[in-house]
Amino acid sequence: MLQMNPIRLDAAATPMGRHRILIIDDNSFFSFCLRTLIDREEELAVCDVAASEEDLLERIERYSPDLLVVDLSVGRQGGYDLACSLRRSGIRTPILFVSTANPLPQSRLEQIPGAEFACKGGNPRLLIARIKALLDRAGGAPTWSEGIAAIA
Repeated sequence: MLQMNPIRLDAAATPMGRHRILIIDDNSFFSFCLRTLIDREEELAVCDVAASEEDLLERIERYSPDLLVVDLSVGRQGGYDLACSLRRSGIRTPILFVSTANPLPQSRLEQIPGAEFACKGGNPRLLIARIKALLDRAGGAPTWSEGIAAIA
C-alpha cells in the first residue's frame, strides 16, 4: 500500500509570499492529489493535512493557515457543522468546502461568511482558480488568531 506522509510546514517555514492552506479531509488519496495540485502553484503551499477534527484547532494555531479546504463529509460531525463550530469559536479563516456529492446549497453557504463550495471531481484548474479567488477576496491575511484565544 502506498504510504503518503505529507511534508508539514511551520508557519515561519512557509516560503515568503505563499499562502498557507490546511486541508481537512479523511480521503488520503484526494488529499495527496489536492496537495500536489496546490503545491505546484507559486503562491500557494499546503501546510498540513488533517484527517479529522480532533487536532484541527492545534493545527490552525500552529500553521496559521490563510485558507481551510474542508471536505463536507469529514469527521463525526461533518464539514459544514465543523465550519459552523469554527465560526462560533471566532475563527474567521476563509473556507472552501469540497465534496463529490451534490453542492452545498447557497442558503447554507451564506450562513458561513467567507465560505464557498467546489466539486472534488471537477476541473482541477477551476478548483485552483476558486482557491485563489477566495484568498484574494479575503485579502490573503491570516484570520485565525482571534478565535484561538477564545478557545484556549
